Amino acid sequence: DAGGYRRRRRNSLRSKVMEAVKKVSESGGSITLDPMNSAERRMVHVLLEGNKDIASLSKGDGAKRHVILAKKS
Repeated sequence: DAGGYRRRRRNSLRSKVMEAVKKVSESGGSITLDPMNSAERRMVHVLLEGNKDIASLSKGDGAKRHVILAKKS
């Protein structure tokens, strides 16, 4: 964890996800997050694990794999 990079990245990602969750909740649509590595995608899925309103889904291949957040039906 050179210079706290992982901690900063985790906090940044958490903030982006929470902002996206708010937008999805308000709009009822879906949001596609930027491509990210498997550890970061997992972090997103774990963050939303207990969320009863928002679902997360990984889509794409290789370096272009990303997470989609959508309102649960």
